[in-house]
Order: sequence, then C-alpha cells, then structure tokens
Amino acid sequence: MLGSLLLTLLVFSYPLRVFERPTPSSILDQYDNALWLTFVTMTTVGYGDDYPRTSLGRLDMAGCCASGFVLIALFVITTQDMVLLGEEHIRIPRL
Repeated sequence: MLGSLLLTLLVFSYPLRVFERPTPSSILDQYDNALWLTFVTMTTVGYGDDYPRTSLGRLDMAGCCASGFVLIALFVITTQDMVLLGEEHIRIPRL
C-alpha cells in the first residue's frame, strides 16, 4: 500500500510541475513544492497555502484527489481486515 501511495504521489506531482511552470507567480516550479501539494491533496487536508493556477494543473489535482480517496479507502479496508477479530479468525482448540 505504501508503494502504491508513493508511486501515485510521484505520478501526479511531475505533471503538476510541468503544467504550472509557465506561471510566473507559482512556487510549483520546484519539485519538492509540487510533491507537497500533491501529498496534501491526496490526503484531503488542503491547507490552501498554494494551489494550481492553470486548467491542466487543476485537472491533474482533481485526478489526484480522486485517486487519494481510493487509496486511503483501500488502506482503511486493509487495516480493518488485518485487525478484525471475528469468529472466523479465532481458532478454538478442541479437546
């Protein structure tokens, strides 16, 4: 799960950097700032300190937000399944 989260983070932050490069007032021309905005968008925190200003950058972040929903939901479901203590997971020895 962590690997897919990191891969998705890298996949969405590079196009954001490319799409936002022509904008002179954007700080997203640096890759670490694009990574930070992508991480904040994927986890749906949304600090609002910076945002994409081009249409393609906004479209990229919309896809990033949607994939963040899916990845976080899969992470929660996987974690819940790992800690679930139902009867089917408990083996009672028979004497």
